Amino acid sequence: MSLMEGDLSHVALPADLEILRDTAGAALSRGASLDALYDALAAEHPVALVDLVMGPRALAGDAAVRAALRVLDALESTTRPAPLFRRLVELGASDEVLALAVARHPDGDWLESVARRLEDGPCRLVALHIAAGHETAALELAARTLEEQPDAPFVPWLAAACGPECEPFFRKLVPRLRSKDAARALRGQLQLFPNAQALLTLVLPGMV
Repeated sequence: MSLMEGDLSHVALPADLEILRDTAGAALSRGASLDALYDALAAEHPVALVDLVMGPRALAGDAAVRAALRVLDALESTTRPAPLFRRLVELGASDEVLALAVARHPDGDWLESVARRLEDGPCRLVALHIAAGHETAALELAARTLEEQPDAPFVPWLAAACGPECEPFFRKLVPRLRSKDAARALRGQLQLFPNAQALLTLVLPGMV
């Protein structure tokens, strides 16, 4: 049985970490699976696994990250989730990484910092919070982001993720907005949600 099949008997870790990384990287470039290797490392050498997954020379690309996502329990037993997910989201399979971060740590105060590493990251995170039933977290993040970045495309993201059922969310978001800039920008995106748009038109004159 070979190293890529999970046989670690011919490497002495952590001394042979470079050999392990080079072998895994070469196999990955050929399209080979990392699953058996990562399973063996998770069971026998979780520290070496952490180095491969999130170290300075971590294996990058969607396939490598998806292999890492299979062994999250072992990784989180060795390292803290915040830096782990921040690193993974930069390396590949970013939508899957963010979704799993929300599923595993719905109250993590670091989720926003992970999301902001992605284009339209706060919009993605709000959509995930809504899908998971975390309405308060979604409202707080959406309001805060719109105040900082009025042109953030929340409506297209949420319409694509939730469809017409997301209009009640926009109505609940309106009272949380504090500036006219944020309110005007949101109203301009709400053509498909006339009730929420009408509510914003009503409250805008009283905003500063």
